[in-house]
Amino acid sequence: MIGCTDTSVTKAPSRSELAGSGLIPATAELLQRLSGQEPAVSCLEDLGIVASTTYPFPDGIGRGELIAMIFSYRGKLRLDIRLEHNRVFASRFGRVTNNRCFLNDYLASTVLPLNCKVLPVSFVSSVLSGVRHAGNAVLRHNQRHDVSWLRAGVAASSTW
Repeated sequence: MIGCTDTSVTKAPSRSELAGSGLIPATAELLQRLSGQEPAVSCLEDLGIVASTTYPFPDGIGRGELIAMIFSYRGKLRLDIRLEHNRVFASRFGRVTNNRCFLNDYLASTVLPLNCKVLPVSFVSSVLSGVRHAGNAVLRHNQRHDVSWLRAGVAASSTW
């Protein structure tokens, strides 16, 4: 077993420091732009802030949820945004399989200074285009493949 002590790590920001940073409203606005709905924001004990909202897939199959987490990371703030969903690949006959539809997966992460008030413009534009591309990934894949056996079918899994 190896032990390590890093004396350069600063104290994790408190809930009030996180709440006053301006990142929570900026993150909530970003999620609202993507989903069209106001996200629910909650504070997890000593873990950070979580914001989440539903994400409607363009084809209407399955459920999606955008989840943003703001937490302390090596003396800075880290923001992770991911798209969770219950979409799986379907068999040729439209039956649900056990194969997760990885085409719709999305994860973005950035590290920000503790005194950060707004999200970087480059990160916001990257998340906006990335989530939209992930949501439309199956449609784009099928448009590129005219042959029926190369097309991807999706179904909603009953497990979330």
